[in-house]
Amino acid sequence: MSRSDPVEAGPARALRALLFAMIVLGAMFAASQYSSPWAEKAWWRQAFESAAFLPIQLGTAVGLMVASRRAALPDGTRRGLRHLTVAFGFVATGSLLWFLAFLRGIDVRYISALDFVYFGFYP
Repeated sequence: MSRSDPVEAGPARALRALLFAMIVLGAMFAASQYSSPWAEKAWWRQAFESAAFLPIQLGTAVGLMVASRRAALPDGTRRGLRHLTVAFGFVATGSLLWFLAFLRGIDVRYISALDFVYFGFYP
């Protein structure tokens, strides 16, 4: 039996914990999203739904960044993972701007200036 490399075990454990947290947050978001119409929800639930994607997108970016540092991967794969990391960073920036607009009471339409941030680097 071969023992796992302790250098690889730390990031693998962190990625599993990150995945679990993202699944829990995604389940909470889905339960909140489909429980009632937007207008009938309390302000805190609207705020949660406006910000729920941000940790998922940042968590995905962090997970991709950690994965791209694995020496066992081919250079092209590592480069691709870094590009996806940047893409999710831009998507997270769009989500952050969306949430800040929500907090300020600005109604963001479906087609808005935020779409330039989203569409430019959407994974």
